[in-house]
Amino acid sequence: MTIKSQITAQARKEGEHGSTSKSDPARRGSSSEQTLLTGSVQRQSAFGGSGITPSASQVLQLQRTIGNQATAKLLTSRMDARTVVQRTPAIIQREDTLPDPVKDVQVNPLLNLIQSQRQQISDLQRSKEVSSDDQEALEQCFKKLTTLYIQMGQTDNPMALWESFIIWTENSAWSGGGSEYWEAFTRLANASDAKKEKEKEKDEEKKGGAKSWSPECDAVFDDMNDQYGRWNGKLKTRGAWWGSAQPGSTTGAKNVPSEVIKELKKRVGGTGWRFSDSFSGGISFHKTRGGVDFIYHMLPPN
Repeated sequence: MTIKSQITAQARKEGEHGSTSKSDPARRGSSSEQTLLTGSVQRQSAFGGSGITPSASQVLQLQRTIGNQATAKLLTSRMDARTVVQRTPAIIQREDTLPDPVKDVQVNPLLNLIQSQRQQISDLQRSKEVSSDDQEALEQCFKKLTTLYIQMGQTDNPMALWESFIIWTENSAWSGGGSEYWEAFTRLANASDAKKEKEKEKDEEKKGGAKSWSPECDAVFDDMNDQYGRWNGKLKTRGAWWGSAQPGSTTGAKNVPSEVIKELKKRVGGTGWRFSDSFSGGISFHKTRGGVDFIYHMLPPN
C-alpha cells in the first residue's frame, strides 16, 4: 500500500468514528483539518516538502533512493567477499624426467661396457708388445666406440645403434665393417686378461690364499651351469637369463650387475664358457654342445 493511500484511509476512518456527527460540517472540517495538518507535519519530515499529499515523483524518488542504497550495500558486500576469500590454485608438481626402464636396464650397462672397452684399448696402446698393424686396429675400434657412446646418449633408439655396432664387429673391414679390427682387439684383450690373471694367481699362491668370489657371482654361475644342464640342445631354447625359470623362457629375466660380469669373465676360465659381446642379444656367455651355442645373457631381452 502506498503512502498516499495510507493517508486517505486514515482520514476516512477518523471521519467515520469521530465524536461530531456527519451533519455538522464545521466540526467535521475542523477534525479533518487537524488530521491533515498532522499528516502534513509527518510528510514534511519524511519528504522535506510543504505539500500535504506527497506527489508520485516524490514517492518514486524515495523508492529509488532506498533501492540504490540496498544495491550499493549488496555490491559492497560481494566485493568484500571477493577480496577476503582468495583461492590459491593447486600447484601440480611434475618430474622433469620420468624413469626409463629400457635405459636403466639395457642402455646403461652397455655404456659401462663401452667405457671399459675404451679403457682396455688405451691400456693396450701403451704396450710396447703391440705391433703397428694392431695399433691401427685398436685406433679404429677406439674411434668407433667413442662415436657409439656419444650417439647412444643422444638418440631415442639406442638399441638400434647397438645392433648396428654389432653388425660392424662381425663384417669384414674391407666391406665397410670392422671384424678384422675387432678381432685384433678381442685377441689382444683376452691375452692381456689371461696374463694378468696368471700373475694374480701366482701372487695368491705365494701368499697361500684361496681364490674367492662374491655370493652374487656364485649364484649366477651356478644358475648358468644349471640351465645349461637342463637345455635340450635345440636352437629354440638355447637362450637363458638370470632370473628366468628355464632355458628358452624370458619370464623374470633381469640384468646381471656389471661387477658380477667382471668376476664371471675370470671365473669361467677353463670351464668351457666363453664371454662374448658380439651377438645381437648383447653381452653374454656361450657354451657349445653338438655344434650349437647355448647362450646365457647378461641383459634382459628387448
